[in-house]
Amino acid sequence: METLTLTRWTRSRRPVEAPVWTLAGLKTARALSLSELAEAAGVDRSTISRILSGQVATPRTRRKLAAALGVEPDLIDWNRPRRRQEAE
Repeated sequence: METLTLTRWTRSRRPVEAPVWTLAGLKTARALSLSELAEAAGVDRSTISRILSGQVATPRTRRKLAAALGVEPDLIDWNRPRRRQEAE
């Protein structure tokens, strides 16, 4: 799974680096099918499919998907559509 790094500034003004994953990469790493992720997050399969294809997700949908995957929403790179190898 490809891991990127996100630098966030905390209230103490110290930078903190945290890993960032793609939605497809997290779905694969958690060994979840599209249907399983949709059920766990409480969103429609077609919504996840559109997000994986590059459509923008609403903040509410991002929170639901991140919670189902066990990560914070800002640790997912929502702007990168899946690549062929991630989709499989």
